[in-house]
Amino acid sequence: MLNVDEAVASQNLLQYSKQLDWVHSNYDDLIKRFGDEHIAVLDHNVVAHSSDIHALMQQLRAEYLNDVPRILVEFIYREHPNFILI
Repeated sequence: MLNVDEAVASQNLLQYSKQLDWVHSNYDDLIKRFGDEHIAVLDHNVVAHSSDIHALMQQLRAEYLNDVPRILVEFIYREHPNFILI
């Protein structure tokens, strides 16, 4: 069983929510700059990006080790994918 501080977990979830709102609010600009790439968002700033998720995660661990739990990683689609629900 993980020993998770509920206050920290709650704070991280709130931060993720705010950063996701920021991504959605800035999506058109993000498409122009980072279309078809993964982005890493920390404090409403793109701190890293890559088309290779593994390379991005390696970079984040190297450069932002203490902040990794607070970083939102999101894929920016140049064109919105079409899904067929059955």
